[in-house]
Amino acid sequence: SYRGMFGNRINISIDGANMKEVGPNSMDPPLSHIPAPLTGKLTVHRGISPVSSGIETFGGSMHAESKKGRFAEDDNIITSGTASMGYGSVDDGHYGAILGSVANKEHKLYLSGSKEQGRDYKIKDNEKQANTRYDREAFTAGYGYQREGHEFGINYSNNNTGHTGTPALPMDIVYVRGGLYDANYSWDLGDGYKLKTNVFYQKMRHWMDNYTLRVVGGMDMYNRTEVEAGGIDLAVDMPLFDGTLTVGVNGDQSNHDANSARSDGKMAENFFNGVERDRYSIFTEWTGDIADNLALDLGARYTHTWSDAGIVSPSAMGSHAADAIVFNAADRSRNFNEVDLAAVLRYAVSSSLDVEVGLGRKNRAPTYQELYLWSSSRAVGGFADGNVYIGDLDLDHETAYQFDLGFDWHNENAYVAPRFFYHYVDDYIQGVAATTTASGAAFTGLKWSNIQAQFYGVDLEAGYTLTDNWRVDAGLNYVRGERVNSPTGDTDLYRIAPLNGRTQLT
Repeated sequence: SYRGMFGNRINISIDGANMKEVGPNSMDPPLSHIPAPLTGKLTVHRGISPVSSGIETFGGSMHAESKKGRFAEDDNIITSGTASMGYGSVDDGHYGAILGSVANKEHKLYLSGSKEQGRDYKIKDNEKQANTRYDREAFTAGYGYQREGHEFGINYSNNNTGHTGTPALPMDIVYVRGGLYDANYSWDLGDGYKLKTNVFYQKMRHWMDNYTLRVVGGMDMYNRTEVEAGGIDLAVDMPLFDGTLTVGVNGDQSNHDANSARSDGKMAENFFNGVERDRYSIFTEWTGDIADNLALDLGARYTHTWSDAGIVSPSAMGSHAADAIVFNAADRSRNFNEVDLAAVLRYAVSSSLDVEVGLGRKNRAPTYQELYLWSSSRAVGGFADGNVYIGDLDLDHETAYQFDLGFDWHNENAYVAPRFFYHYVDDYIQGVAATTTASGAAFTGLKWSNIQAQFYGVDLEAGYTLTDNWRVDAGLNYVRGERVNSPTGDTDLYRIAPLNGRTQLT
């Protein structure tokens, strides 16, 4: 969650790969695929994200990089590694992680693995919160090469999440299994010219049900889902005026399937059948100095998003049959054209004070759940709010107009960096109360719909160096999310984080 945006509204990459969730209810969000002990770096673009940071940076950008060992600095062969373990009393949980690498100045091989496991966590009076156990294993192997301006890497990571409870959702994780293959190459041509590429391929399988980890009074159901995805990024840096011009192309494609049935195999249905979502994008960005103490970032990106869904099976659906017939008869192919713009001006007022002003226009096309949820369901990308939803094939893409004002005061021992922001979002997608489904059947729940919304708030970072060995840091965040011109008078948006802060002693 960042400034009121959450989930797929934020562009997230793992080692350069824009991973896709295999669970239609976000049981495996992208950052869950990289265990914390094996995370080398997590970068969050504060304020308005540059267009070069990815496709659909509507709510911001975050980039996680895994630990991969290091190259030798001379002609010797070196070995290196890390190991960590931990324990939590709240759920008798434990974890262990290990990374090892062997390398010389040009070649590097590395392996890593982790294991995390815990029981139901305890709440007040030592009472256990049922259905909150978890179990996950991860494994990574890779190779890196560098020489005279060339750098190449190839990596394979595998995630195996076992029995894991999700009590806020209708079903629990029985397993999430699969892997990610990614490769990257960069070539420093000298004189400010550089070529960067990245490709990835992902395939995941997921099984969830409501009877392995919990006891239900109703019908025993399971859901089997799959995702297969891939993507490519290509960018070229070149000097221009007193800065750097970057030109690039990005694209990714994903296929999703979800089939549910009763535990005895009856009442089977294709909830999402042959859903495809493709994104093709080009961008240009310039970063440089335009005057003394004055720097400018300018960027523009065009993205075409295409999505489609296959025919769902109407057999043995009961009350869902009428909705399936309407959905199958509709034109399910959708095209969205999105233009992102970003401009950030930075001014060094003095050696201790910097001021930053940013303007942006960002877009996000509807997810496949928001478009193709053809009948009432709680498979809604992780909202877990207890409501049932239906989709809308006529949704428009979201467009945010963003303003950001930041100050950064610092000296040798302290820093204070507040940021103020305002976002107006045209065609923001949120559930709105509905009384009928697409077939006209009676319905009590929410329908994905376009509304007008605004977000505003402040986030603050500050810190102070106490001694040569001790430092204290703090952060504070406040955001307000409101529906504009709400017909009911209720202006609150969903999933807006409350006022929160943290302090850290290092």
